[in-house]
Amino acid sequence: EMLEGMRVIYTNKGLLWVFIIIVMAYFFIMPVSALFPLMTINHFGGGTYQMSFVEIAWGVGMLAGGALLGIKKFRVSEITMINSTFIVLGLTFALSGVLPASGFWIFVGLTLIGGITMSIYSGAFMVVMQTTIEPEVLGRVLSIYGSLTMLPSMFGLMQTGYIADAIGVSLAFVISGCLITLLGILAFFIPAIRAMIKK
Repeated sequence: EMLEGMRVIYTNKGLLWVFIIIVMAYFFIMPVSALFPLMTINHFGGGTYQMSFVEIAWGVGMLAGGALLGIKKFRVSEITMINSTFIVLGLTFALSGVLPASGFWIFVGLTLIGGITMSIYSGAFMVVMQTTIEPEVLGRVLSIYGSLTMLPSMFGLMQTGYIADAIGVSLAFVISGCLITLLGILAFFIPAIRAMIKK
Protein backbone atom coordinates (compact mmCIF):
# COMPACT_ATOMS: atom_id res chain seq x y z
CA GLU A 1 0.00 0.00 0.00
CA MET A 2 2.86 2.39 0.75
CA LEU A 3 4.46 1.60 -2.60
CA GLU A 4 1.18 2.28 -4.36
CA GLY A 5 0.84 5.61 -2.58
CA MET A 6 4.38 6.56 -3.58
CA ARG A 7 3.64 5.55 -7.17
CA VAL A 8 0.64 7.88 -7.23
CA ILE A 9 2.80 10.78 -6.02
CA TYR A 10 5.67 10.00 -8.39
CA THR A 11 3.48 9.75 -11.49
CA ASN A 12 2.01 13.22 -10.81
CA LYS A 13 5.03 15.49 -11.36
CA GLY A 14 3.32 18.59 -10.03
CA LEU A 15 2.23 16.84 -6.85
CA LEU A 16 5.69 15.35 -6.46
CA TRP A 17 7.27 18.81 -6.53
CA VAL A 18 4.67 20.13 -4.10
CA PHE A 19 5.63 17.33 -1.69
CA ILE A 20 9.33 18.11 -2.11
CA ILE A 21 8.79 21.81 -1.35
CA ILE A 22 6.62 20.99 1.67
CA VAL A 23 9.10 18.50 3.13
CA MET A 24 11.97 20.98 2.71
CA ALA A 25 9.90 23.75 4.31
CA TYR A 26 9.03 21.58 7.31
CA PHE A 27 12.73 20.96 7.86
CA PHE A 28 13.05 24.66 8.72
CA ILE A 29 9.61 25.25 10.23
CA MET A 30 9.74 22.67 13.01
CA PRO A 31 13.00 23.77 14.71
CA VAL A 32 11.78 27.37 14.76
CA SER A 33 8.41 26.36 16.19
CA ALA A 34 10.27 24.74 19.09
CA LEU A 35 12.28 27.92 19.66
CA PHE A 36 9.29 30.18 20.35
CA PRO A 37 9.60 29.84 24.16
CA LEU A 38 13.35 30.54 24.03
CA MET A 39 12.73 33.52 21.78
CA THR A 40 10.22 34.89 24.28
CA ILE A 41 12.54 34.40 27.27
CA ASN A 42 16.02 35.07 25.87
CA HIS A 43 15.38 37.74 23.26
CA PHE A 44 12.37 39.60 24.64
CA GLY A 45 13.10 39.00 28.33
CA GLY A 46 9.66 37.58 28.97
CA GLY A 47 8.43 34.85 31.28
CA THR A 48 5.66 32.28 31.43
CA TYR A 49 3.03 35.01 31.19
CA GLN A 50 4.45 36.28 27.90
CA MET A 51 4.96 32.71 26.62
CA SER A 52 1.25 32.04 27.10
CA PHE A 53 0.40 35.10 24.99
CA VAL A 54 2.54 33.77 22.15
CA GLU A 55 0.88 30.34 22.29
CA ILE A 56 -2.56 31.93 22.44
CA ALA A 57 -1.73 34.12 19.43
CA TRP A 58 -0.76 31.06 17.37
CA GLY A 59 -3.93 29.20 18.40
CA VAL A 60 -6.18 32.18 17.68
CA GLY A 61 -4.46 32.55 14.31
CA MET A 62 -5.18 28.93 13.45
CA LEU A 63 -8.84 29.40 14.38
CA ALA A 64 -9.06 32.64 12.40
CA GLY A 65 -7.47 31.03 9.34
CA GLY A 66 -9.95 28.15 9.46
CA ALA A 67 -12.86 30.55 9.83
CA LEU A 68 -11.57 32.63 6.91
CA LEU A 69 -11.45 29.57 4.68
CA GLY A 70 -14.98 28.67 5.74
CA ILE A 71 -16.62 32.01 5.01
CA LYS A 72 -14.65 33.31 2.00
CA LYS A 73 -14.06 31.80 -1.42
CA PHE A 74 -10.58 32.72 -2.65
CA ARG A 75 -10.19 33.38 -6.36
CA VAL A 76 -6.73 31.83 -6.57
CA SER A 77 -5.67 28.22 -6.92
CA GLU A 78 -4.91 26.19 -3.83
CA ILE A 79 -1.33 25.66 -5.07
CA THR A 80 -0.87 29.44 -5.18
CA MET A 81 -2.22 29.62 -1.64
CA ILE A 82 0.24 26.96 -0.43
CA ASN A 83 3.22 28.72 -1.99
CA SER A 84 2.06 32.09 -0.66
CA THR A 85 1.59 30.79 2.88
CA PHE A 86 5.22 29.64 2.92
CA ILE A 87 6.33 33.09 1.76
CA VAL A 88 4.25 34.85 4.43
CA LEU A 89 5.20 32.39 7.20
CA GLY A 90 8.88 32.75 6.34
CA LEU A 91 8.58 36.52 6.50
CA THR A 92 6.93 36.37 9.94
CA PHE A 93 9.87 34.27 11.20
CA ALA A 94 12.51 36.51 9.62
CA LEU A 95 10.89 39.72 10.87
CA SER A 96 10.55 38.24 14.37
CA GLY A 97 14.28 37.59 14.40
CA VAL A 98 15.20 41.21 13.68
CA LEU A 99 12.83 42.77 16.21
CA PRO A 100 14.42 44.68 19.10
CA ALA A 101 13.93 43.43 22.65
CA SER A 102 11.14 45.97 23.07
CA GLY A 103 9.14 44.52 20.16
CA PHE A 104 7.43 41.70 22.03
CA TRP A 105 3.88 42.68 21.05
CA ILE A 106 4.90 42.92 17.40
CA PHE A 107 6.24 39.39 17.82
CA VAL A 108 2.83 38.33 19.15
CA GLY A 109 1.17 39.92 16.12
CA LEU A 110 3.54 38.15 13.73
CA THR A 111 2.85 34.88 15.52
CA LEU A 112 -0.87 35.46 15.00
CA ILE A 113 -0.29 35.94 11.27
CA GLY A 114 1.85 32.78 11.22
CA GLY A 115 -1.00 30.80 12.75
CA ILE A 116 -3.41 32.12 10.13
CA THR A 117 -1.08 31.14 7.29
CA MET A 118 -0.55 27.60 8.59
CA SER A 119 -4.30 27.10 8.90
CA ILE A 120 -4.83 28.30 5.32
CA TYR A 121 -1.98 26.05 4.17
CA SER A 122 -3.56 22.99 5.80
CA GLY A 123 -6.96 23.69 4.25
CA ALA A 124 -5.52 24.37 0.78
CA PHE A 125 -3.35 21.25 0.93
CA MET A 126 -6.33 19.03 1.78
CA VAL A 127 -8.27 20.45 -1.17
CA VAL A 128 -5.33 19.69 -3.49
CA MET A 129 -5.18 16.13 -2.18
CA GLN A 130 -8.91 15.55 -2.56
CA THR A 131 -9.07 16.98 -6.08
CA THR A 132 -5.94 15.35 -7.55
CA ILE A 133 -5.88 11.93 -5.84
CA GLU A 134 -8.37 9.15 -6.40
CA PRO A 135 -10.43 8.48 -3.24
CA GLU A 136 -9.36 4.82 -3.03
CA VAL A 137 -5.67 5.77 -2.64
CA LEU A 138 -6.10 9.10 -0.83
CA GLY A 139 -5.54 7.59 2.61
CA ARG A 140 -2.27 6.00 1.53
CA VAL A 141 -0.97 9.23 0.04
CA LEU A 142 -1.88 11.17 3.20
CA SER A 143 -0.09 8.54 5.31
CA ILE A 144 3.04 8.99 3.22
CA TYR A 145 2.68 12.76 3.54
CA GLY A 146 2.57 12.43 7.32
CA SER A 147 5.68 10.23 7.31
CA LEU A 148 7.61 12.46 4.91
CA THR A 149 6.93 15.60 6.94
CA MET A 150 7.66 13.84 10.23
CA LEU A 151 11.17 12.70 9.27
CA PRO A 152 12.68 16.15 8.58
CA SER A 153 10.71 17.52 11.52
CA MET A 154 12.31 15.00 13.87
CA PHE A 155 15.78 15.70 12.51
CA GLY A 156 15.22 19.44 12.74
CA LEU A 157 13.93 19.23 16.32
CA MET A 158 17.00 17.20 17.31
CA GLN A 159 19.16 20.12 16.15
CA THR A 160 17.14 22.78 18.01
CA GLY A 161 19.40 22.97 21.05
CA TYR A 162 22.54 23.05 18.93
CA ILE A 163 21.08 25.78 16.71
CA ALA A 164 20.14 27.92 19.72
CA ASP A 165 23.64 27.62 21.21
CA ALA A 166 25.62 27.92 17.97
CA ILE A 167 24.00 30.85 16.17
CA GLY A 168 21.47 32.23 18.64
CA VAL A 169 17.69 32.05 18.67
CA SER A 170 16.99 35.30 16.83
CA LEU A 171 19.42 34.48 14.02
CA ALA A 172 17.85 31.04 13.70
CA PHE A 173 14.50 32.76 13.13
CA VAL A 174 16.00 35.01 10.45
CA ILE A 175 17.83 32.25 8.56
CA SER A 176 14.95 29.76 8.68
CA GLY A 177 12.44 32.44 7.74
CA CYS A 178 14.46 33.54 4.72
CA LEU A 179 14.89 29.95 3.51
CA ILE A 180 11.18 29.18 3.91
CA THR A 181 10.31 32.34 1.96
CA LEU A 182 12.77 31.40 -0.79
CA LEU A 183 11.18 27.95 -1.06
CA GLY A 184 7.75 29.54 -1.47
CA ILE A 185 9.08 31.84 -4.21
CA LEU A 186 11.00 29.03 -5.91
CA ALA A 187 7.84 26.91 -6.10
CA PHE A 188 6.24 29.48 -8.44
CA PHE A 189 9.05 28.91 -10.97
CA ILE A 190 8.91 25.10 -11.10
CA PRO A 191 7.21 24.19 -14.41
CA ALA A 192 5.25 21.23 -13.02
CA ILE A 193 3.83 23.35 -10.20
CA ARG A 194 3.02 26.21 -12.57
CA ALA A 195 1.12 23.72 -14.74
CA MET A 196 -0.95 22.70 -11.69
CA ILE A 197 -1.76 26.35 -10.99
CA LYS A 198 -2.97 26.91 -14.57
CA LYS A 199 -4.98 23.70 -14.52
